[in-house]
Amino acid sequence: MVFQSLAKIIPLKAARSHLDNIQSIKVRLSNHATFVSLQWDIIDKSNLDWSNLFSIITSHNEYNFIHLNHNSFSLNGFHGPYNINNANHKHFDLIDSEFFYSSLNGILAKDHWLQPPMDNSKVSILLHRANDLSKSSSQIYMLNSSFNKPTKPYDHEWSHTFIEYYEYFVITSTKVFVWSLVYE
Repeated sequence: MVFQSLAKIIPLKAARSHLDNIQSIKVRLSNHATFVSLQWDIIDKSNLDWSNLFSIITSHNEYNFIHLNHNSFSLNGFHGPYNINNANHKHFDLIDSEFFYSSLNGILAKDHWLQPPMDNSKVSILLHRANDLSKSSSQIYMLNSSFNKPTKPYDHEWSHTFIEYYEYFVITSTKVFVWSLVYE
Protein backbone atom coordinates (compact mmCIF):
# COMPACT_ATOMS: atom_id res chain seq x y z
CA MET A 1 0.00 0.00 0.00
CA VAL A 2 2.84 2.41 0.79
CA PHE A 3 4.22 1.93 -2.73
CA GLN A 4 0.90 3.00 -4.21
CA SER A 5 0.96 6.23 -2.23
CA LEU A 6 4.03 7.42 -4.17
CA ALA A 7 1.99 8.45 -7.16
CA LYS A 8 -1.54 8.45 -8.40
CA ILE A 9 -2.45 5.16 -10.04
CA ILE A 10 -4.49 5.60 -13.19
CA PRO A 11 -6.33 2.50 -14.39
CA LEU A 12 -6.71 2.48 -18.15
CA LYS A 13 -8.84 -0.02 -20.09
CA ALA A 14 -7.09 -1.60 -23.04
CA ALA A 15 -8.70 -4.99 -23.68
CA ARG A 16 -6.58 -7.44 -25.64
CA SER A 17 -6.79 -11.18 -26.01
CA HIS A 18 -4.18 -11.88 -23.31
CA LEU A 19 -3.85 -8.70 -21.24
CA ASP A 20 -6.29 -6.30 -19.63
CA ASN A 21 -6.67 -3.64 -16.94
CA ILE A 22 -3.52 -1.59 -17.40
CA GLN A 23 -2.21 0.59 -14.61
CA SER A 24 0.48 3.22 -14.88
CA ILE A 25 2.68 4.80 -12.21
CA LYS A 26 5.35 7.47 -12.60
CA VAL A 27 7.51 8.56 -9.65
CA ARG A 28 10.22 11.23 -9.62
CA LEU A 29 13.16 9.81 -7.63
CA SER A 30 15.19 13.02 -8.04
CA ASN A 31 15.21 16.06 -10.32
CA HIS A 32 16.69 13.94 -13.11
CA ALA A 33 15.62 10.35 -12.30
CA THR A 34 12.20 8.84 -12.89
CA PHE A 35 10.70 5.43 -12.19
CA VAL A 36 7.87 4.36 -14.53
CA SER A 37 5.75 1.24 -14.07
CA LEU A 38 3.19 -0.26 -16.41
CA GLN A 39 1.15 -3.20 -15.18
CA TRP A 40 -1.31 -5.50 -16.94
CA ASP A 41 -3.50 -8.33 -15.68
CA ILE A 42 -2.84 -11.54 -17.59
CA ILE A 43 -6.26 -12.87 -18.57
CA ASP A 44 -5.23 -15.64 -20.96
CA LYS A 45 -1.94 -17.51 -20.58
CA SER A 46 -2.49 -19.85 -23.52
CA ASN A 47 0.18 -19.48 -26.21
CA LEU A 48 1.79 -16.68 -24.21
CA ASP A 49 5.53 -17.21 -24.40
CA TRP A 50 8.06 -14.40 -23.95
CA SER A 51 8.15 -13.48 -27.64
CA ASN A 52 4.34 -13.22 -27.87
CA LEU A 53 4.05 -11.32 -24.60
CA PHE A 54 6.68 -8.78 -25.69
CA SER A 55 4.90 -8.29 -29.01
CA ILE A 56 1.51 -7.79 -27.32
CA ILE A 57 2.88 -5.28 -24.81
CA THR A 58 4.75 -3.22 -27.39
CA SER A 59 1.57 -2.95 -29.44
CA HIS A 60 -0.23 -1.23 -26.54
CA ASN A 61 -0.47 2.55 -26.81
CA GLU A 62 0.59 2.88 -23.16
CA TYR A 63 3.98 1.30 -23.95
CA ASN A 64 4.54 3.80 -26.78
CA PHE A 65 5.85 6.92 -25.07
CA ILE A 66 8.93 9.05 -24.66
CA HIS A 67 10.17 10.75 -21.54
CA LEU A 68 11.53 14.29 -21.58
CA ASN A 69 12.54 16.13 -18.44
CA HIS A 70 9.58 15.93 -16.09
CA ASN A 71 7.02 14.71 -18.62
CA SER A 72 6.11 11.60 -20.56
CA PHE A 73 4.48 11.91 -23.95
CA SER A 74 2.60 9.37 -25.98
CA LEU A 75 4.46 8.69 -29.22
CA ASN A 76 3.57 5.78 -31.46
CA GLY A 77 6.49 3.55 -32.38
CA PHE A 78 8.79 4.74 -29.58
CA HIS A 79 9.47 3.69 -26.02
CA GLY A 80 11.91 5.36 -23.69
CA PRO A 81 14.91 6.34 -25.80
CA TYR A 82 14.48 3.83 -28.59
CA ASN A 83 12.47 3.11 -31.70
CA ILE A 84 10.26 0.06 -31.04
CA ASN A 85 11.02 -1.26 -34.53
CA ASN A 86 14.66 -1.63 -33.42
CA ALA A 87 13.73 -3.52 -30.24
CA ASN A 88 12.61 -7.10 -29.84
CA HIS A 89 12.32 -9.72 -27.14
CA LYS A 90 15.92 -10.84 -27.82
CA HIS A 91 17.20 -7.53 -26.41
CA PHE A 92 16.07 -8.70 -22.97
CA ASP A 93 17.95 -11.25 -20.87
CA LEU A 94 16.21 -13.74 -18.58
CA ILE A 95 17.43 -13.11 -15.02
CA ASP A 96 16.59 -14.61 -11.65
CA SER A 97 14.88 -12.81 -8.78
CA GLU A 98 18.10 -12.31 -6.80
CA PHE A 99 19.81 -10.66 -9.75
CA PHE A 100 16.70 -8.49 -10.36
CA TYR A 101 16.80 -7.13 -6.83
CA SER A 102 20.58 -6.71 -6.66
CA SER A 103 20.81 -5.02 -10.08
CA LEU A 104 17.97 -2.63 -9.26
CA ASN A 105 19.55 -1.88 -5.89
CA GLY A 106 22.93 -1.33 -7.57
CA ILE A 107 21.47 1.05 -10.16
CA LEU A 108 19.67 3.09 -7.51
CA ALA A 109 22.62 3.15 -5.09
CA LYS A 110 25.41 4.16 -7.48
CA ASP A 111 26.41 7.71 -8.21
CA HIS A 112 25.12 8.76 -11.62
CA TRP A 113 26.99 11.32 -13.66
CA LEU A 114 25.73 14.87 -12.96
CA GLN A 115 22.76 13.53 -10.98
CA PRO A 116 21.38 15.06 -7.79
CA PRO A 117 20.79 12.74 -4.82
CA MET A 118 17.78 10.42 -4.85
CA ASP A 119 14.86 10.68 -2.45
CA ASN A 120 15.88 7.86 -0.08
CA SER A 121 12.36 7.26 1.18
CA LYS A 122 11.07 6.65 -2.37
CA VAL A 123 14.05 4.43 -3.19
CA SER A 124 13.46 2.40 -0.02
CA ILE A 125 9.79 1.88 -0.89
CA LEU A 126 10.68 0.94 -4.47
CA LEU A 127 13.25 -1.63 -3.31
CA HIS A 128 10.78 -3.08 -0.81
CA ARG A 129 8.23 -3.49 -3.62
CA ALA A 130 10.90 -5.04 -5.87
CA ASN A 131 11.75 -7.57 -3.17
CA ASP A 132 8.09 -8.53 -2.74
CA LEU A 133 7.51 -8.69 -6.49
CA SER A 134 10.60 -10.82 -7.12
CA LYS A 135 9.30 -13.46 -4.69
CA SER A 136 6.09 -13.90 -6.70
CA SER A 137 7.68 -13.71 -10.16
CA SER A 138 7.82 -16.63 -12.55
CA GLN A 139 10.08 -14.88 -15.07
CA ILE A 140 12.04 -11.63 -15.10
CA TYR A 141 13.66 -10.04 -18.15
CA MET A 142 16.13 -7.16 -18.11
CA LEU A 143 17.02 -4.92 -21.04
CA ASN A 144 20.45 -6.00 -22.23
CA SER A 145 23.13 -3.45 -21.37
CA SER A 146 24.45 -3.47 -24.94
CA PHE A 147 21.05 -2.19 -26.06
CA ASN A 148 20.32 0.28 -23.25
CA LYS A 149 23.81 1.83 -23.47
CA PRO A 150 24.39 2.13 -27.21
CA THR A 151 27.79 2.82 -28.72
CA LYS A 152 26.25 5.56 -30.88
CA PRO A 153 23.50 8.10 -30.06
CA TYR A 154 19.88 7.02 -30.17
CA ASP A 155 17.94 7.56 -33.39
CA HIS A 156 16.25 10.85 -32.52
CA GLU A 157 17.35 14.18 -31.10
CA TRP A 158 14.97 14.07 -28.12
CA SER A 159 16.50 10.76 -26.96
CA HIS A 160 19.91 12.41 -26.39
CA THR A 161 18.57 13.70 -23.08
CA PHE A 162 18.80 10.13 -21.72
CA ILE A 163 21.98 9.55 -19.75
CA GLU A 164 20.93 6.07 -18.62
CA TYR A 165 17.90 3.88 -19.25
CA TYR A 166 16.99 0.54 -17.65
CA GLU A 167 13.95 -1.67 -18.15
CA TYR A 168 12.62 -4.87 -16.58
CA PHE A 169 9.67 -7.11 -17.42
CA VAL A 170 8.47 -8.97 -14.31
CA ILE A 171 5.95 -11.74 -14.97
CA THR A 172 3.86 -13.32 -12.21
CA SER A 173 1.07 -15.86 -12.49
CA THR A 174 -1.56 -13.13 -12.89
CA LYS A 175 0.25 -9.93 -13.92
CA VAL A 176 3.06 -8.51 -16.00
CA PHE A 177 4.99 -5.43 -14.88
CA VAL A 178 7.23 -3.24 -17.03
CA TRP A 179 9.56 -1.22 -14.84
CA SER A 180 11.72 1.54 -16.33
CA LEU A 181 14.35 3.73 -14.72
CA VAL A 182 15.15 6.90 -16.66
CA TYR A 183 18.16 9.10 -15.93
CA GLU A 184 18.24 12.33 -17.94
